[in-house]
Amino acid sequence: MTTISYPESLPCPQSSNVTAAERRMLSSAERPRDASPLQRDRLSYERVTWPPLTTTQSAALLAWWKDTLIYGGSWFAAAWPSPRGSVTQVRKFLEQPKWDFVPGGFWRLSATIEVRGIGLEPTYCLLEPFLDLSNYATVSGNRAVFTVVSTPYGNGIDCASQNVGTIAEIKRTIAARILGTLTLYFKMPTLSADDATRFFLYSSSTVKVLLTPRREGAFDATQRGQLHVLGETLFIGASALAANEWYRMDLTIAAGAGNTVATFTRISTGLVAATCAFTQDNDPPSVNEISFADDNDGTTTHIIYSGLEICPP
Repeated sequence: MTTISYPESLPCPQSSNVTAAERRMLSSAERPRDASPLQRDRLSYERVTWPPLTTTQSAALLAWWKDTLIYGGSWFAAAWPSPRGSVTQVRKFLEQPKWDFVPGGFWRLSATIEVRGIGLEPTYCLLEPFLDLSNYATVSGNRAVFTVVSTPYGNGIDCASQNVGTIAEIKRTIAARILGTLTLYFKMPTLSADDATRFFLYSSSTVKVLLTPRREGAFDATQRGQLHVLGETLFIGASALAANEWYRMDLTIAAGAGNTVATFTRISTGLVAATCAFTQDNDPPSVNEISFADDNDGTTTHIIYSGLEICPP
């Protein structure tokens, strides 16, 4: 079972030539009666070709193949068009993608892929590659405070400091999915008096998860961060998170009182800097919107988010 899915923001292959694999064990071509079952699941090989990709898209696909799939060695789920229709199947690269330059500044990729059938029920993770912000709508304020930057964890979203009277917010609608685990990296290059840009997960405009890595002094004298999950809000640790340090938040939402827990690991030390243990009994919620909101009426803390991954239970 795979927990990796093909990034929604990248184009699907444009063409697919499928070859069925022999799934029986044959002693020889002359003695077919000696055949015995070898695999019960469907198995085939396909030669796929992507449409012309921009430099940004091709770089993102290569980074995903290299870093997420570990040089193509991991299985992933994808609902690519095929002769059988757009059916979700489990796939794995059998070779490194081939890159051909297309006049006009584009790249065409092709690869041979092993395909398993729907018998391997895949789970679906959303990996946000932050290729650009064109799929985020402006909710309010100046969207120019949000830009795409390169980070150690792939592209990220840079949320600049601002001091204006209007909240800057952008929001993206995604296919509804059950949230069981959430991973998110963040760093605050500089600290200021007001909140850091907040990260939201919604279900049809109802807040399910809200992360504020740094609160303003009016809410907490030490300016600790806060994490809100399904109606319960906790401070992040006993002191504020440090400036210019990468942190990884790992949130698990599970049924049963006390089974919803978030840890904040300081990457430079590998140690858990804070833990938020929620007391209420939560069922993993459905989510379908991602939002980033930069506060107003004060100089906000500059923050960068990256490595966003939303997975089912």
